[in-house]
Amino acid sequence: MKPFVTAFCLVFFAFALIGPVAHCLPDGQPGLDYEVQRLLDEGWAFFVQMHRGLENLDFAIDAYKKALDLDPENEDAHWKLAEATLKKGEASTNDSKRQELFTESLAWAQKAVDINPNSAPGHYWMGASRILLAQMAGLFRAAGLARQAQADLRKTIDLAPQNRFAVLAKVVLAAIKAQAPWPMGNLGEAQKLAIEAVSQDPNLTLASVTLGEILIAQGQYEKARQEFIRCLNTENPTYPWDSILYDWPKARRGLEQVMVMP
Repeated sequence: MKPFVTAFCLVFFAFALIGPVAHCLPDGQPGLDYEVQRLLDEGWAFFVQMHRGLENLDFAIDAYKKALDLDPENEDAHWKLAEATLKKGEASTNDSKRQELFTESLAWAQKAVDINPNSAPGHYWMGASRILLAQMAGLFRAAGLARQAQADLRKTIDLAPQNRFAVLAKVVLAAIKAQAPWPMGNLGEAQKLAIEAVSQDPNLTLASVTLGEILIAQGQYEKARQEFIRCLNTENPTYPWDSILYDWPKARRGLEQVMVMP
């Protein structure tokens, strides 16, 4: 089955189970809220199939933009566009295109925060976009972007400590602390954040592989080996698309690295 067919089937099945989720017009036809939610759900169904074909990201983006055409101030549509656009940037091998997409992702996330200053997803995707842009920027600009990214990520955690985006924010902060030079870098704090994220969501393979890399940096090779193995044995990853495309390949490389450590 082709990826877009699979995604369509998922959307159809979801609606068959839950039925209408919003008000209808007086004549019984679905109203605006219903159609916007339908488009958001359709976009998500395509998004979660990105590992089966990256063209699904384009289908997701198209659905989210259609939702915005109907409801220009929809917070969810904006941060979902930030998410899908960032993922498209991560998948690109062209540096200028990556930078363009990360910048666009930041703009979508910023709009979500403009609509709702307490948008945890909006703040998270602002931080994620900024740190990716920092990796591509010159030294001076990178430092400023990294500081802003950390502020965005800590705001995410403060707004909703138990939210899935707070867990993701801890992982990204851990990676920043592990990779950044002093005084921004701090391996001890990086390990603490990664352990907290793993504890909150043991199935988040991004947290697991990040912790493994931090343990390598600390010379704790046996613990790193165990964490990489645990990552690779995750049966029900929180985000299967990220596990397949990024986290499991990185965990395999990390495991190969620790296996030759003295």
